[in-house]
Amino acid sequence: MPFTINGIGTANYGARDFRPDGSYVTTSWFVLIFVPIVPLKSQRILPTGNNKFYLVYYSQPYVVLEKLPLNWTQVLSVYGWYAMLCAFSGLSMAGLWIFAIPVVGMLFAPWWLRRRAKTRMRESMERAQAGLGPEHDIGRVN
Repeated sequence: MPFTINGIGTANYGARDFRPDGSYVTTSWFVLIFVPIVPLKSQRILPTGNNKFYLVYYSQPYVVLEKLPLNWTQVLSVYGWYAMLCAFSGLSMAGLWIFAIPVVGMLFAPWWLRRRAKTRMRESMERAQAGLGPEHDIGRVN
């Protein structure tokens, strides 16, 4: 389980390769001020749903289903997101808001991509349950 004290420790960042059982691949990081510094390991986890919310603390217990080698696509995605956050901060602090505005949209890219991946997985499962193969994609124009 990841653990931080005053922003220093380990944390899980990223979620990709969703499966119908609700599991996904995440990467554990060494963090400094909650900023990912060094990727430690990737693993497939399944959230247990026993979330705990406190005033300044959030806990989401999970079960590790599989230990994996580092998922470099995910590592680069996390670094890229933080690079965009730094770009936005730097541009806005320099007073260059006109250049910072497009960066704001990119900060929402992980949320949009995660939502898209979950939708695709759900549609794929519905097609499989209906007995349709991938050649019968819904909405596909020939």
